Amino acid sequence: MSMQSNTSLSTASAKPDAKKRELLFHEIRAALHNPDALEDNILLNYVAALEKMLSVHDHVPILHYYIALASVRYAIRCIKQNDEVGTERSLDTAMEHLEKAIAMKSDFAEAYILEAYIHAQRIIASPADAMKYALRIAETLGKAKVTEPNNPRLHLVEGITSFIIPESFGGGIKKAIDSLKRAEQCFNTYKLESPMFPDWGREEVYAWLGKAAFEEENYGLAKQYYQHALSIKPDYDWVKNTLLVELNQKRP
Repeated sequence: MSMQSNTSLSTASAKPDAKKRELLFHEIRAALHNPDALEDNILLNYVAALEKMLSVHDHVPILHYYIALASVRYAIRCIKQNDEVGTERSLDTAMEHLEKAIAMKSDFAEAYILEAYIHAQRIIASPADAMKYALRIAETLGKAKVTEPNNPRLHLVEGITSFIIPESFGGGIKKAIDSLKRAEQCFNTYKLESPMFPDWGREEVYAWLGKAAFEEENYGLAKQYYQHALSIKPDYDWVKNTLLVELNQKRP
């Protein structure tokens, strides 16, 4: 992923305020890669802090990206709580900022991938909309593949999509596993070009691989995948408090 110089949050004069903003940005970026450790109000405060940075750096697409990512993280919590209003509001906010990021940088693959991830979350929240959003996911990921065909998050989202939509719409567990395995391989060779760039999703690959193994009644393999996910992110709430609980109810 190659981003132009307008991603910088520093100024040529390196004023103290600019340095503070850059330090805060990196704090927020790191926190968003481990969101389960954050309280709801902290997530929302991070969105507000990033939006404040836009008043100074209004043409920096990566800022819009992280506002979108923070909003998606909050939306996922709303989905778990069956908060339809909060889910829609947060996902709409995320989409607005991704559209702005893409308008500034039309080949911003990570923005397309996150957009597809949002559509996948909409399917999870409302399975009846699977066909509508599956088509949008395919179109959006197609744009990301033009510049970053080996981006691990791209294949993660493909895997999630295949898992949550029926075979009649182009999904299915076998297809999901293939994409998730590809994501795993890509993560193993993936190198960040900049400390500002996104670096989320590795543990989620193993959570979904575990869920696929669970659906195939391979409970031992599912447990291995879940444990691997937790070795990457020990605070992973979905694995600890949902997937492992579900697994333990099935195992003797």
